[in-house]
Amino acid sequence: DDVKCSHGATIGQLDPRAIFYCRSRGMSQQLAYALLLHSYVDALLESVPSGICLDRVRDAMMEKLSHYATLTGATL
Repeated sequence: DDVKCSHGATIGQLDPRAIFYCRSRGMSQQLAYALLLHSYVDALLESVPSGICLDRVRDAMMEKLSHYATLTGATL
C-alpha cells in the first residue's frame, strides 16, 4: 500500500509582523501585501527548473495573485 505524491500545496497567511514592519517603514498595507506575496512566489519558484516552464508558472501564479489582490483591494 505504498502511496506516492507528485504534487503539493502550500497555504497560510502572511506574517502580521512582516506586514507591521513594512507599514512602520512607510508602506501602505496594499504595498506591504504585494511585496510579501511577490517574495513568497519567488521563494516557491526557486524549486522550478529554469526556462520557459518557469516563466509560465510565474505568470500563472502572478495572474492568480493579481485576481486575489483585486478581491482584497491590494495592488500587485
